[in-house]
Amino acid sequence: MFIAIYAVLFSLLTEAVLGVTLEQKDLSMTKEEGKSVYISCKVTGLATTYVHWYQQKDGEALTRILYVSSGSKPVHDTTHPVAKDFDVRLQADKFDLKIANLKKSHSAVYYCASWESDRTGYSYKVFGSGTRLFVTDPVKERVKEPQVYVYPVSTPEKGEKSFLLCHARGMFPDLVRFTWQAKDQGGKNVDLRGDERLEQRDEVPEVRITSMLIVGKDKAKNNNFICTVKHDSSVKDKELPIPREEDTSKSNAGVLNTCPTQKAEEAEEVEEEIMNFGVFEHSRSLYLFSVTYVLLLVKNVLYFCTVFVLLFKRNPAKI
Repeated sequence: MFIAIYAVLFSLLTEAVLGVTLEQKDLSMTKEEGKSVYISCKVTGLATTYVHWYQQKDGEALTRILYVSSGSKPVHDTTHPVAKDFDVRLQADKFDLKIANLKKSHSAVYYCASWESDRTGYSYKVFGSGTRLFVTDPVKERVKEPQVYVYPVSTPEKGEKSFLLCHARGMFPDLVRFTWQAKDQGGKNVDLRGDERLEQRDEVPEVRITSMLIVGKDKAKNNNFICTVKHDSSVKDKELPIPREEDTSKSNAGVLNTCPTQKAEEAEEVEEEIMNFGVFEHSRSLYLFSVTYVLLLVKNVLYFCTVFVLLFKRNPAKI
C-alpha cells in the first residue's frame, strides 16, 4: 500500500512545464497480439523542433526509442534493441507513436518528451504523463471495467474540512486516473487546484484505489462535485456526481455504485474501508503539517541565533 499527496506533486510539476506541455490522453491501452496501435502525444509550446519517445519496462530504466521533427522521418536510437518496430504518425501538433504487429514484448510504459529551457538558459527534458500498453492474449485476457463508488464522508461537528471520496475496484488493467470537478449553484466551474487530494492503493485481496478530495465545509456545502474515473482507452470514462449527506441518509448503504447487482454486504464493506481511509488520511495529513510547521520554526530560530552571534562578534561594543 502506498499513499501519494498529489497536491504537492502537482504544484511542483506545474512549475516545470510552464512552457512546453506534452499531453498523453490515454492512461493505459490494451491490445491483442498481432494488432497495431497508436499511442497519442499532443505537444503545445514546443521549444525545439524535436519530440522524443521513450520506453520503460517493469524493473528497467528508461530507454529512448527514437526522436522526430515535424516534416521529417524519425531517427531510431541505435541502442534500443527493437527500435525499428516503432514509427511516428505526425498530424499538426500530434506526435503519435505507432507500433505495428504487436508482440507481448511490447508491453511497457511509453513516454513522449521534449527539451525546455528556463529563464537562465538551463535546459531540461519535459515528459508526458505516460501511457501503459498491455499486449494480451486474445482469449485469456480481456479488459474489465472498474466498479466505481462515490461517498461523501461526514464533516466532524467542529471540523473545518469536508471529505469526498471516489473508489474503484475490480478492473483490468489495474490502473485508473481520478479527476475532480466542482460546479457552483449557478453551474460555473469552481477551481480545485488549491484543495488537497490524497490517493491510496490496496492490492490485497484485490486492487482497490481510492481518491479523496479535502475541501472547506463551505465549498462542500455550496457546490456540486463530480468524480471522473479514467481507465483503459477502450472503456468510456465514468462520471459520478457526489451525493450530499442528506441524500445518502435516505438510503441504507450510503454508497452509490455503477453496478446495480452489487451485494449489499460488499457495499457496506466498501463504505467501511472508505470511512477508515478518510479518518486515517486526514489524521496523517494533519500530523505531517504539524511536523513541517515545527521544523520551519526551529529553522527560523537557528537562523536568527546565527545572525545575532555573527553581529555580536563583528560589533561587540554596539551590541
